[in-house]
Amino acid sequence: MSKFKLDAGWDVPTGLTRKGRLIAYAIRKVAMDNQWSSGGQKVFWSPAEWRDKGERWVSPILNMLHEGGDHAPSFSLDYASWGAGYEPYEKMVKVLQKHDVYYEQYFTWAGGVYD
Repeated sequence: MSKFKLDAGWDVPTGLTRKGRLIAYAIRKVAMDNQWSSGGQKVFWSPAEWRDKGERWVSPILNMLHEGGDHAPSFSLDYASWGAGYEPYEKMVKVLQKHDVYYEQYFTWAGGVYD
């Protein structure tokens, strides 16, 4: 039996604050435990990367894409109305609360972590 490995989309970028890295690794642990795919996208973005992308809203801690990945129901309430229910989102809220942060959804496909 081979051990599950997260795909490269889950790599943690440079340029994050200490808190941003801590949160990214906490989310990666959940991803690993649930064997999530990134959906072929870069999940974590530093504030500078997100700003350089030209996005309107920028978290100073951590910005995230969740369009198409297995993690989407944990970050977008839109998935609750599409059949995923609220449980994945509520579980992630608890993970983030342990670190005194919360997730704010910018769009159906992206958001950021704030304290």
